[in-house]
Amino acid sequence: MEVTEAKILLKNLFARMEDAQGGGYSLKGKLTEDEYEALRIAVGVLEAASTHPPQAAPAPTIPLSKPPTPPPLPGQEPEPNSTPEPTPNDKPTPAEPSLTLDTSVLELTPAPENLRLCLDFGTAMSKATLVQDGKSDYDDEIITVINLGEFGDNIEDYKLHSAVYIDDDGNLWFGEEAEEYCGRDAPDGSRQLMDNIKHWLSLGQVDAKVDGKFNPTDISVTYADIILAYLTFLTWSANKALENLEQPTGGYPRNLNRRFAMPCLSGADFKEVQYRLRKYLGEAQILADTFFADLRKGLPLARFVEAVKLLREGGPREYKFVREGITEPLGVAGTLLNYKSEHSHDMVVMVIDVGAGTTDFSVYRMHVDPERDISIAVEVAESTDGVTEAGNHLDLALMGLILQACGIDPVQGIPDRIQWYLQRHIREFKEELFDQGSILVSLPDGNEASIKLGQFMETPGVLDFKNALDKKMVGILESINKDWIDLIGSSQKIPYLTVALTGGGASLPMVRELTNRDITVRGKQIRVVPTKNFPTWLEETHSELELDYPRIAVSLGGARKKLIKQGGTATATAGGLTGAPVYDDPKYQW
Repeated sequence: MEVTEAKILLKNLFARMEDAQGGGYSLKGKLTEDEYEALRIAVGVLEAASTHPPQAAPAPTIPLSKPPTPPPLPGQEPEPNSTPEPTPNDKPTPAEPSLTLDTSVLELTPAPENLRLCLDFGTAMSKATLVQDGKSDYDDEIITVINLGEFGDNIEDYKLHSAVYIDDDGNLWFGEEAEEYCGRDAPDGSRQLMDNIKHWLSLGQVDAKVDGKFNPTDISVTYADIILAYLTFLTWSANKALENLEQPTGGYPRNLNRRFAMPCLSGADFKEVQYRLRKYLGEAQILADTFFADLRKGLPLARFVEAVKLLREGGPREYKFVREGITEPLGVAGTLLNYKSEHSHDMVVMVIDVGAGTTDFSVYRMHVDPERDISIAVEVAESTDGVTEAGNHLDLALMGLILQACGIDPVQGIPDRIQWYLQRHIREFKEELFDQGSILVSLPDGNEASIKLGQFMETPGVLDFKNALDKKMVGILESINKDWIDLIGSSQKIPYLTVALTGGGASLPMVRELTNRDITVRGKQIRVVPTKNFPTWLEETHSELELDYPRIAVSLGGARKKLIKQGGTATATAGGLTGAPVYDDPKYQW
């Protein structure tokens, strides 16, 4: 939205206000999406003005002595009274070169609409997928899961570690290198890595200042700044990986249209996070272009902060290449529909995406009819929700069990060296515990802890995690329109509720227990069954993705053309579905 358009909308908004009884003003009705965005733009302009107030012109400087003698021309001897060269100790430190932003991405011709990238900024790992549409709407799309780790982490992998570290010299490091430099600077645990940065969005803590255990410099930065820095690194890694792919005519433009994954939040929280991520991802492309040669060399925090200030001077910019924000279950749902099928099928699916920071839920009605050449999905109204119990919750439970076995009371304080060691390795310990059934952990102080899986499964933290997921799953089904519950099991057409598990925690035993059982909803017994671990259509066309599917499902489904619209929901069903069209393509309507 342009600033001029925002001004017009705000004037209309003020015109709708009326004098309120007792003083003040009231506004009938609700804000439109455009009015809300106009208010956000106004706040951004005011923030920029307060951050960069107009500066008075400096007073002229009166020289205290004659101007310095100009340097001699080639072949000319210097004058006898020329100022001698300063000694090495007197020479000033060379100034940093002036910073110029690379904003060329804003001038590019719009990217082709048949290409799109979906970025999944994860709490533990981030992923990205590129989809190129084929000539057919169905089975000839080209799917490329971006190898982010090859350039960002020096690891040939689809995942990029979501971590940032500020070293003692004030340089920013990202991904695996962030861990390495943190371990180098602070083997005693006196300094800490920032590796749960996405979680700050869900907790509403992005505007808080980063404290000294994370930031050893005197440069004031917020968690929002750190999120932007990481998204710059994620964007840079995606750009580098795209350069390395076999490219279509004209290559992959830097303004490639992109979607982005969102945690399941409600109301104003959803709008706030969506607004921030859309803005940050646009800014991240400019910053990635500006620092393209420096992001793997240690990016000076001072230079990054300077670039952000320059970028935001003059008010908000428009980043048209940053498109939809999609919830994580919505992205997963996009992988479940096979747009060309030999058999007609109809199902009600609950998607449960178990990440590191949140577990997100949503319910969908899906239908494929090969005879009519259609495939349709609709999101059930009021079915999208999330809980903060996720992979990190289990990490903390396991950490507590290890400390207890070693006789360390967290209330009395955990030694920095031990806390850093556990934070760095706890996910490895958790995976080994579920894989091997037991672990032996040796702490830096010489203490050892022997933990068995059965023991861990009975800890209050694990039981709370399982109960929270179960309660949310049943609670969502209790809250949606009763017609949906009546539909499930009412005929052979939809005999049960199907549950699709994705995310890094999809294989956890307490999570899988949710998918093969009977539950009672509104007094009715419903059979719950799991989907296949790997969709059949992907098994036939991209078998190499099977092991990584739970983690890449969000970005993969989110990049496909036929995205289930966030606003396309159905409140009820009575033999058929009611609601708005749910696909971008208008021919796919109920």
